[in-house]
Amino acid sequence: MIDQPVPTCTPAAGQAGGRSHRASVTCCVPAALALAFLADGRQLGRWALGCWQTEPDDDSADDGLVRGHSLFDGQPTWVRPVVEPQRPSAARPPEGAHTAAEGAGTPLSAARPPEGAHTVAEGAGTPASVVYHVGRSPNALTARIRATVQPVHTPGTLHADGAPRPDGASCRISLHAERPGDMDDARWLRLVRCHEVEVLLIQAQLRLLQAAQPPATPVCNPCGEAR
Repeated sequence: MIDQPVPTCTPAAGQAGGRSHRASVTCCVPAALALAFLADGRQLGRWALGCWQTEPDDDSADDGLVRGHSLFDGQPTWVRPVVEPQRPSAARPPEGAHTAAEGAGTPLSAARPPEGAHTVAEGAGTPASVVYHVGRSPNALTARIRATVQPVHTPGTLHADGAPRPDGASCRISLHAERPGDMDDARWLRLVRCHEVEVLLIQAQLRLLQAAQPPATPVCNPCGEAR
């Protein structure tokens, strides 16, 4: 049923230290829906704590620039989301190329995941992404944050014969950040914590969007929990 809550997973937040950070969450929506949501500047204002309540910039609305405000200091922020399409995975080796002997068994690194685990869609390649160009002025934007969308297969997103659905009925969304050299520890920690919350907001907003649409695929069970 559409009104049933979708089980969620704890985000993989990564480490607050270091020079980079990734916060991830699994969402029970097709990857295409998630990518469209993340690329929509108006929707950005519903989950980005540093660019709340976005609206199109009067002078640059045609190129996707939006303006919002930070929930921390109320100052205006400009963001331009730019989509980078998914790149296909490497092609199959040419005929006659050296490959593992058929029937030689499965390498440990490629062992079958446990039942109920998330698996990346076969042939998915490099995930599609949205790069957010951010600044305090519409004329001084810097590529700061990247969101990636990777189709995954979870229990409940397979065809009746067990084959994965090619469209990916669920996906893993990640927010990636690189720490600039001039960012102090306090600002970096705040950014890390924001991303950990923002992936949950993204998940919640996507759940609402999915609930408003007719069900096309079975509700997935990302945590492998019994129903």
